[in-house]
Amino acid sequence: FAFHRAVAEASGNAFFVTTLASLEDAVTSAMSVNRNLSLLDPKERLAVVQREHEDVYEEIRAGRCEGAEHAMRRHIEGARRRIFEGESV
Repeated sequence: FAFHRAVAEASGNAFFVTTLASLEDAVTSAMSVNRNLSLLDPKERLAVVQREHEDVYEEIRAGRCEGAEHAMRRHIEGARRRIFEGESV
């Protein structure tokens, strides 16, 4: 969750920070579900999730706002599919 909080803070958007804080319980629960689902296919699933986080980080580090937004949207959509649609990767 700390990574996600840091991304929200890096956005400079107080609304993102406040919204994420209000969703902390839901987000951490979803992370827990995702971690447990990862046990079904640990290497591949964890690698995909880790790569998504690395993509977000690299775009932020390079100062590419649009790239960071795209990477974060890709991560959120991927997480949604993995958690709610049962997609493995």
